[in-house]
Amino acid sequence: MSNSKIEIKGKCIHIGEERNGYQTFTIEDSSGEYPLILSFDWKLEKLQYPPKVNDIVEMSGYVSSREWQGRYFTSIRGSFSKIEKSNEPEPKQEEPEEDPFEDEAPF
Repeated sequence: MSNSKIEIKGKCIHIGEERNGYQTFTIEDSSGEYPLILSFDWKLEKLQYPPKVNDIVEMSGYVSSREWQGRYFTSIRGSFSKIEKSNEPEPKQEEPEEDPFEDEAPF
């Protein structure tokens, strides 16, 4: 059996629910004439930094198909992930509270 490798760079548009130690991450590459959308199945113990929705990521994986009861199913098993730009908001710098008595005379 031969697996084919596929790569994509784009925005994470959906994260599926965790099932049996796996989670699906859907990536959209809209750089071409038509958007390309791929869903990668990841074994969570192998994914060190899972992306969040709207993160810009680079992902690759191996495409495989299997037959079950006369039907064929295709999946992409994730093998590499790199977060290019995180959707995490910049840390907010807290402004010091103003002293309400600052302008008053000390006596």
